[in-house]
Amino acid sequence: MKNKILIFGGTFNPIHNGHLILAEHCINEEDFDKVVFIPTMNPYYKDTLDFDTRLKMLKMAIKDNDKFAYSSIEKKYNLEGKLYLILEKISELSDDDITILIGSDSLMNLDWWYKIDEILKNYKILVLKRDDEDEVISIKIAEYKEKYGADIKVLNNKRVEISSSMIREMIKNGKSIKYLVRDDVEKFIRDENLYV
Repeated sequence: MKNKILIFGGTFNPIHNGHLILAEHCINEEDFDKVVFIPTMNPYYKDTLDFDTRLKMLKMAIKDNDKFAYSSIEKKYNLEGKLYLILEKISELSDDDITILIGSDSLMNLDWWYKIDEILKNYKILVLKRDDEDEVISIKIAEYKEKYGADIKVLNNKRVEISSSMIREMIKNGKSIKYLVRDDVEKFIRDENLYV
């Protein structure tokens, strides 16, 4: 029987408890067997830490949850953020039932994605929405279903008001980030003098 896998991509700069709460919520709501965190290799943001440092924090954050996993596939195969190539490589390596987690902002721009017709034909999409977007999201999903036969579902998500940019700003300003990230991630950030 195929495993139900959720692909959760991002810069994770740094990974925080909001990411972990969201991933656990996806498992509870949609019965995923595993959430695979895939950090982006070379994001365009100037203040993003190098891949290996972000991956190290990611490993620390998820190590005690057997339903969480990570993949450095983007770096290993030098795929540079091309989702279609990442998914193609994952499909070569496994026969799992794959769903991609995206934000509602990405949903609005799917037509611009590389090989979006192939992505929507072969993979499911789970959308995170803000509270006020129901109508516009429904219209967009209907459009993609008609155009591509897409399997897109909206997550009944709880919004957790934590962001990586907020955490970086707090560190710069000498504030505590306790309870916003895992304890060992916080210690690593402090020990390595990151984001100051």
